Amino acid sequence: MTLVRHKGEDTYQEPLATDTEAHKVFPEWKNRNVTDLDGEIVVSKACLKFRLLTVIQSNYATRVANTISYRDTITVDGISYKIVSFEEPRDFTARFTGVYIA
Repeated sequence: MTLVRHKGEDTYQEPLATDTEAHKVFPEWKNRNVTDLDGEIVVSKACLKFRLLTVIQSNYATRVANTISYRDTITVDGISYKIVSFEEPRDFTARFTGVYIA
């Protein structure tokens, strides 16, 4: 799986150059109803379990390693998917971040 990281926009609201990261994930290909960032219920095609990542919502230009955002995309076998929702661990027993794609 390849994570295409969003780097923000310039002064003219044009997207900056992106970079890619290869990750090993555990995919669960199953349709699920999840709530997206706008509060709408959408159908997710899969849940990809990444190693523990931090979800960020701003400062895309100064990103550090082990971060993920809603503006990133995931490429699987040449097909680009949008990130719909995250499943973040609530305690220290879970060692993964679930990423729902559509």
